[in-house]
This record gives sequence, C-alpha cells and structure tokens, in this order.
Amino acid sequence: MSSRFNLVPGETFASWLYRQSIFDPGTCFSLDQVSECFLRSSHVHIGDFDFDSSDPFVLECCQRLNVSSLMFSSMFAANGEWRIPRFYRRSFCYECFCSHIDGYAHPALLKDWSRTCYTVCTLHQFPMYDSAGEYGYKLDGAIELFKYYHAQGARLKASLHGAFQHPDEVLGLAAHAQTYLHCAEHEALGSGSRDARARWAFCKLLLEIFLYARYGLIYQFQGLPHYSGDSRPFRYRFHMGAITANVLQRRAAMIMLGYVMSVYRSDQIAALEQYLALSPISRLRLKDVRDVGRFSNVFSPSQSSVVAGQLKRYVGDLGIPSAVEFVAGFIQGRKIKSGWSDD
Repeated sequence: MSSRFNLVPGETFASWLYRQSIFDPGTCFSLDQVSECFLRSSHVHIGDFDFDSSDPFVLECCQRLNVSSLMFSSMFAANGEWRIPRFYRRSFCYECFCSHIDGYAHPALLKDWSRTCYTVCTLHQFPMYDSAGEYGYKLDGAIELFKYYHAQGARLKASLHGAFQHPDEVLGLAAHAQTYLHCAEHEALGSGSRDARARWAFCKLLLEIFLYARYGLIYQFQGLPHYSGDSRPFRYRFHMGAITANVLQRRAAMIMLGYVMSVYRSDQIAALEQYLALSPISRLRLKDVRDVGRFSNVFSPSQSSVVAGQLKRYVGDLGIPSAVEFVAGFIQGRKIKSGWSDD
C-alpha cells in the first residue's frame, strides 16, 4: 500500500477505505468492489462501521486488504463515547482538510468529528463547519466538502465568522466547555465512580434539554437555523435533538452548559456576560442560571416531571450550586405539582 494512503491519525474507517479504494493506484480492492461488499453485508447487518469492529462489512474489507492487527486495533480502539449516528455526521475542520491535502493528497474524515460534544477543532482551535447538505452524508463527501468551501473563498469565510458564531472569546468558551465535557465523559467511562457517572449523565441530559427538537432553549435563539429534523412524539425525539442538531446549535448548547456547570475561569466571565447580552440568547433576558432552567423547560407537565426526576437524581451528587439553581428554575418553569419541591 502506498504510504500516502496510510491511515491519517484519528481517521474513520470509511474515510480511509474510500481514499485507498479510489486513489491508491496499487489497490486490490476498487471502489466498485467496496460497494458490492457493502451491499452484501447490509443484508446481514447495518451498523456504524466506523466504530464497530465486528461489522461484517468491516471484517470483509480488512480481510480483502490484508489489514494488519496493529492497524485494525488503531482504527477500532475500544471506546464508548457519545457519538452522532453515521447518517447525521456532517461537521469538519477546514484547516484539517488543508493539512490532509498537504500530507496525504486528499482530505480525511476524523473520528473526533463524530462526537456530539466536538464543535471546536482541538488541533487548530478553529470552529467546526457543517457540510453543504447535498454532500453531508456521502462516503466520498470529504473531497466535495473541501471543494465547496475552498471555492467560496473569502466571502464564505467572512460569513462564517459572524459576530455571534465564533469570535475568539466565544470560541474560547465553547472550547473550554468542550474540554470539560470530554474529561467528564472519559472519567465516567474510566473510573466508573458514582460522582463521575452522575456528572456525565447530568451533562448529557442538559444538552438533550437544550437541544430538544424544535422547542428546546437553543431553538429559541434568534439568528440560529430552525430545527428541521425528526418531529415524532417526545419519547422518540427527546434524545434525538442533541445528535441531529447542526454544529452552530451544538456549540451554543455547549456554551450554555458551561454556564450552568460553572466551568469558566474568572478571565472568561466577561466573555460569557457579553455572550448573554449580545448574542441571540439576549432576547430571553436571562438574569441568572435559574432563568436558564426556567426557559429550558418547554415540556408538558407530565414530560417535565420525568425530566425533572432525572435532573434531581443526578444533581445531588454534583455539589455544584449553579447546577442546583438550574434544576430549581427548571421545576419552577412548569410549576410541577407531582411532589417536586423548589428546595
């Protein structure tokens, strides 16, 4: 295999497979053969073959390409991170694409980009972009994404660097909250302590509340795209908002999560206050974290009771006063009468 088609560090399996099958002149497994293999395997199992080392499609491809056990293990290292389902993955870092072109002659899709909490590239400290819709779900989308954004030049970059979307200070808030969430997830999956599990469960629940499909706090912001995903009943879509939201919506939710969890340093408080005062969230006139909780409760009374029960179960193990205030505001927001108090 040509070295230029070796695995890019952190690359997804599907991205590497596409690059070698269509661009490596020495490949023994062409794109047509890859497609045939996928169609055969899809009758057996349709999974997330970027992260499932037992997927029939993965196993046949690796066998055909004589992938070494070392390379296989690097592509499918065991993990249980919260990930966006394959069909909804569409975020990427433009700067990473540029460096991939220099080093590998073709942009690659990276595993971190599939993480729900990932909205800022940790390598370049650059905001993640979303793909143009027509290219968002293709296996060969990387090159089309790069071509689309590269062709737009300065005009597109100027529009993407709007005052709300990611000035340096706001991007710093999102990056800081992202680091906090990644640590929380890692500790919950690693140590398994009660406190670590409670913190991660509470953070996940916050994002699901903020990004609740169509009605959640983030969709009350002026200037952000409207929700366009699943509109099925609550029990189906409560967990879907956080994984179908676009990167701007997820970044806004991350910043608000950092506010609720009191994760920002003293030198970041001014940027947070400016964000609350000048960004699309300003129309809600939030005075404090309790207000964030009130405006976040967009559920019916019965749904509110279910969500409030989960929040109260986790928040007791956190010892974070601002999180307790959020829960109190959430309960106050729908005046829940099912035994929950404001204490």
